[in-house]
Amino acid sequence: MQLRYVAFLWNPEHAAAAAAAKFLKERSARSSFDTSRQLAKPGLHIIYSSGDASIQPWCPLAGGKGIIVGRLFECMGKPDAGPPNPVAALAERETESVIRSSGRYLVEHYWGSYVAFLSDPANRRQWVLRAPMAQLPCFRTAWRGVQIFFSRMEDCLALGGPTFSFNWSYIATHVAFNAVKSTATALNEVEEVKVGQCIEVAPERTAASFYWNPCTIAKSASLEDPMEAATLLRATALACTRAWTRSHQDVLVTLSGGLDSSIILSCLAEAADRPRITALNRYSIGSNGDERRFARSVAAKSRCALVEQQRTVDVRLEDMLGAARTALLYGYTNELIHAKPVNEFAVRHGMTAVVTGNGGDCIFHRRPALPAVVDFVRRHGLRTSLVELTLDVARLEHLSVWNVLRQTLGEILFKTAKRPWFHDVDSLWVERGKAVVNKEAIAYAMGAASFDHPWFDSAAGVPQGKLWQISGLAFRANDDPFLSREHPEIVNPLLSQPMVELCLRIPTYLHLHGGRDRGLARRAFAGLVPDDILKRTAKGGVEEYGKAIVGNNMKFVRERLLDGVLVQHKLIHRDLLADALSGKPSTSYLSFGDLLAHLSTEVWLTLWSDHKSAAAA
Repeated sequence: MQLRYVAFLWNPEHAAAAAAAKFLKERSARSSFDTSRQLAKPGLHIIYSSGDASIQPWCPLAGGKGIIVGRLFECMGKPDAGPPNPVAALAERETESVIRSSGRYLVEHYWGSYVAFLSDPANRRQWVLRAPMAQLPCFRTAWRGVQIFFSRMEDCLALGGPTFSFNWSYIATHVAFNAVKSTATALNEVEEVKVGQCIEVAPERTAASFYWNPCTIAKSASLEDPMEAATLLRATALACTRAWTRSHQDVLVTLSGGLDSSIILSCLAEAADRPRITALNRYSIGSNGDERRFARSVAAKSRCALVEQQRTVDVRLEDMLGAARTALLYGYTNELIHAKPVNEFAVRHGMTAVVTGNGGDCIFHRRPALPAVVDFVRRHGLRTSLVELTLDVARLEHLSVWNVLRQTLGEILFKTAKRPWFHDVDSLWVERGKAVVNKEAIAYAMGAASFDHPWFDSAAGVPQGKLWQISGLAFRANDDPFLSREHPEIVNPLLSQPMVELCLRIPTYLHLHGGRDRGLARRAFAGLVPDDILKRTAKGGVEEYGKAIVGNNMKFVRERLLDGVLVQHKLIHRDLLADALSGKPSTSYLSFGDLLAHLSTEVWLTLWSDHKSAAAA
């Protein structure tokens, strides 16, 4: 069930904009997009579609004052009161509260994964609001006075109106850092509407603002009691997981055997009205790619079927050339290798949702541990309990106690940067293993338009550990280029708004409870998750599997990268890249992750260049 939408907002009193909107509506009617569900108002036209008729992933407002595209849930009451109910429609009173607050009422009294289109004709105002932590993408562009909002780039391209050009500042930043989190995209004419962001469209202006910012939450009162925090963590995870899956009868859980996916499966299995659950463990033979024994343990305790699927190395990376075009650069290699086989398995077996443990490393604060000491000292000063925390962090980070204390003191006395994860050009070039990226490209990217998320404009006063945690939440939209209408709903319960807000209120040093990464989560789910999972310290990986795929596709990789656009634009040093891809001992370091990221970017540029050539012909 893949939810898609395209929306047009314009000033109906503006003749040119009205004519452009008429053209776009006619084009959408002739496209392959399902236009059976629409909301049409003066200055507002929304088309939305879902591949599963048994689930209603939209919620109309009373009086035709808009529609909420996606999944909406009632606000969480007491966590042990059970899962919150889905909302199918908003009554007149609630609708008026939403409109009167310009949409803020939704953020404060509901949660979910949605994009809300709100209309106030009396005051000639319209709003587009993307929910906090929404997985549903939202992009926007403008054409001849019409604001266009959409979830899939290909649906926007089918309209035939707007044209697009490469945003080289963004592309260079992505190549250098692979961490662009701003509202910009790789296309100059397209912006991403971020989670918690609202776009107000009025005759005189279009303005963007954030209704929800994790920096604000992270500065609020903290939960310092480990027992209370653990109890809330468990109850909230149970409620969120049940809320997301209660509309599905058959679900697939991606079960690596790690802590996060095991927590999700265990929560789902506890539901009184649990759906049919199948756990899928994908494994590869290698030093850390086979976690089947852990997956078997949690599947047995959860009383669900377990399918063990060996990852095949017979992946054709050139299949990326048949993928959809997107506004973002990432996704082609990762989605082809990892997500596509899972989605196809779910479709073959009639499963309507794929449930994952994504986000656990971030919200449960797996790494880094060092900022936890900084956070503790700034909040509590030099207490005796600091000694135990310092010992725990030293062990987790494989540092000496004196090194931890020295770095802590340095951070407290001298570091005030709002971006603790970036450094100077030279250290970044070495530290991140970007040897094949031209140093000049890194310098250019650092001096280009900001690649930070707008959240960090409010970073002053946020504990440093929380800045790392929030950075992990500033993910890009799930713009999967291989998804089709038949593919299942992707559900990430740990990234639900109630879960994220709770974890932001828990200090980083409390997340390290017991001297273990994600220690509080291990305590919270004791008795629910098998002990052998809770005691795990190592984490699975796919490095050897990825290297095997790259080796089998080396001809394609070399052809694409060595004479590709990135080399032509001097973002990547060709000689160093050729040395790294030679298969011989090399002084040019190129990690597997960096290689696939560069290949994904190159494929993206190829797809768009081919599209432009076809359009010009």
